Amino acid sequence: MKPQLVVWFDYLFWLGVLAAVCGLYLNFDLITGSVADVPGARAGAVVGGILGFSVTLGLYALGWFFISRKGSKIAHWIFTLITGAVLAFTVFGTLMAGFQFGVFPAVLDFARFGMWFLGAVLLFLPEARPWFDKGTPNVPDTFD
Repeated sequence: MKPQLVVWFDYLFWLGVLAAVCGLYLNFDLITGSVADVPGARAGAVVGGILGFSVTLGLYALGWFFISRKGSKIAHWIFTLITGAVLAFTVFGTLMAGFQFGVFPAVLDFARFGMWFLGAVLLFLPEARPWFDKGTPNVPDTFD
């Protein structure tokens, strides 16, 4: 059975995914509108934006899978470090750009990466340690 902190990590991860999808929806016209005056560039921005979003979200989902389903310590560390760095760069970049895309989309970005980072940090607490210490979760010790 999963420790409660791993369940909380799951909840925070999927809430972050929801925030990411909402953020993409709200920012989509701003992202593609920045190249609207270049002929043919809007279609490339649409495809590139969706493709980049999908690949990034897929990589985060892969990290979630290895943490939540397999109990991988390496995936946990990688997920935590990358999410923490991206959170720091998002906050710094948004503050330096003066909330270029608006306050609400920036808050969604902060919330998404903040939830993912908080979820990953929760897994460092002692209650979650058995999930990562026993190797592959939900595998019996003997094969009777």
